[in-house]
Amino acid sequence: MHAMTTAKEWARRVREWKASGESAEQFGGRHGWKAPSLRWWSWQLNRSKGKTGLEEIRLVPVIGTERQAPPVQDGGAVVLELRGGHRVRLEPGFNEQVLRRVLSVMEAQ
Repeated sequence: MHAMTTAKEWARRVREWKASGESAEQFGGRHGWKAPSLRWWSWQLNRSKGKTGLEEIRLVPVIGTERQAPPVQDGGAVVLELRGGHRVRLEPGFNEQVLRRVLSVMEAQ
């Protein structure tokens, strides 16, 4: 009776197979593994990487400072303080596309 092979072991096998440059049939044949099993585990492991259901996100560093932004006088507006001391004031109903463009330009500086 064969012990069940763990997902961790299959992940190692798939990494080695991909690094070898061989076909699944060639690599699997040398090791006594079935090519469809290698392909299925490759698919399964790639599929499980994205199980969060979230799109890829890009994180940016947040730098804390001693100073604080002045309080917002009119309720509802938000002030974002960016690197270099730049501030972006967001009024209720702001346009998200415009904000994305502004942040993109500021990030490039």
